[in-house]
Amino acid sequence: MILTRRQKITIAVLTIYWIALVILAHIPIPQVVYRARVSDKWLHFLAYLNLVFLVWYSIRPGDKFRWRSRAAWLIFPAVVAYGGLEELTQ
Repeated sequence: MILTRRQKITIAVLTIYWIALVILAHIPIPQVVYRARVSDKWLHFLAYLNLVFLVWYSIRPGDKFRWRSRAAWLIFPAVVAYGGLEELTQ
C-alpha cells in the first residue's frame, strides 16, 4: 500500500494528537479551565470528535466525511470505546 503525502501528514498529525490526548487526559485540569467555567465534558467531547475526524482522514484521505457511511459508524464507536477506557483509567 502506497501512502500519499497527504496521508503521511495526516497520520503524523493523528499520532501526535493521540499521544497528546493520552498525556493530557491523565493530568489534572488546570485552574484556568475551572475559572473559565468550561465543562470538562465538553472538552472531552471536542477532543474525541477531533480524533474521529483525524482517524477518518487517515483511513480515507480525500473523501468527504459522511455520517451515513459505514466507515464512520465503525470509527465512531471505536473512538467512543477508547474514550470510555481513557475515562476509566483517569
